[in-house]
Amino acid sequence: MSQLHTFTFNAFGEQTYLLDHGDGEATVFDPGMSHSAERESFKKRCKELGVVPVQCLLTHAHLDHVLGCGWLFDEWGLQPRLHPTDEITWEQAPRAAELYSVPMDTLPPRGEDLGAHGSKVLCGTLELEVRCAPGHSAGHVIFVCHDEKWVVGGDVLFQGSVGRTDLPGGDGSTLAKSIEEQLYTLPDSYTTGSTVQFELSFVQTAVDTGSVRTDIEVSCRRVGNEINKTWSSPTYHAGVDLIQA
Repeated sequence: MSQLHTFTFNAFGEQTYLLDHGDGEATVFDPGMSHSAERESFKKRCKELGVVPVQCLLTHAHLDHVLGCGWLFDEWGLQPRLHPTDEITWEQAPRAAELYSVPMDTLPPRGEDLGAHGSKVLCGTLELEVRCAPGHSAGHVIFVCHDEKWVVGGDVLFQGSVGRTDLPGGDGSTLAKSIEEQLYTLPDSYTTGSTVQFELSFVQTAVDTGSVRTDIEVSCRRVGNEINKTWSSPTYHAGVDLIQA
């Protein structure tokens, strides 16, 4: 049986996931390990689990989610797979590192582009559905495992909040639509790898009253236009995936 493990890396508090396929191989999602101590802790965990990373998948290419891509390539030859719509974000990552004064290795060659909305990615015997969920970035995707009922959601939805929309490619209304159509359509029973329930109470009142879109859009605008403007340093907690443990 597969197992999903979570790491918190870099100055942004980004969440990196390691999916143990159950056969000695593993997939890495959003590698954010940024210095030797974080990289060694990741290698140690892989050794403890008896797995070798064989695939790297990105929900999107913001700086905090790609800081470990160069190291993964050097260590295991992994070429990260990204939705092509987020290529501009990938290209801007080194510039973002300069702006935040964050050390960053050279980005590696990318692997095969992730397919269109609804396409499938294999992780061992598990099949993940790729759902396009733009709004936080232009080409953001989420990965849904229907067999085991969990989601790797990147920076679309947090517990009690949503992803910031003030970065290039961000848009509050687009993010609201992604949340409504790609996440709130999933059953309440879907979980993350840490087995924390995918809570929908954030908009339950709106669901009951039929005003889902309005409430989500208000929340997206609030985060994008107010809260995010205070997050001007590399210390903001940008990378919490869907629900934290």
